[in-house]
Amino acid sequence: MGNVSISLDPAGQGWVNLTLSIGSHSFVLDGLSDTTDVFGDLVRAAVHIAAGGFDAQARFDCEPVELRLMLERRWEGVPQQQVFRVRVFEFADYYADSPLETGEELFCVACDPVAFAGAVRLAAARLLADVDAEGHLDWWGLPFPFRAFSALEAALAERRPEVR
Repeated sequence: MGNVSISLDPAGQGWVNLTLSIGSHSFVLDGLSDTTDVFGDLVRAAVHIAAGGFDAQARFDCEPVELRLMLERRWEGVPQQQVFRVRVFEFADYYADSPLETGEELFCVACDPVAFAGAVRLAAARLLADVDAEGHLDWWGLPFPFRAFSALEAALAERRPEVR
């Protein structure tokens, strides 16, 4: 299924570009606004998948366009096998809360769900290095998602937690 990498790159005050690279496929979600919690929503979606969830999504405002990241596990084929896909859809207006079937699919690639969640953790860790004492990045308007990041690290841990 190939390597998975994710990068979050500043694109001006209050804007970020999210690059998904999965195997030989790449896609850039350009111009995501801090009117949505890009980092937090991405990390929370990865937590859900890393913890075994079947579906998660993150909606990003591109003013006015919406880009929606869909993370999906499905049973397919004969014999049935579980497939995890990363999909990106575009919608005309973020605030319209459009149903999925009205969007245009821009990207769809299968990969390992744990590799995807691990790539999100690594991308967030790179951002964490630049967070100030108040929990902010100087170019981003929202705080770093510390709790979600801790939950993602826990979900990716390969040890059994102690029960007291």
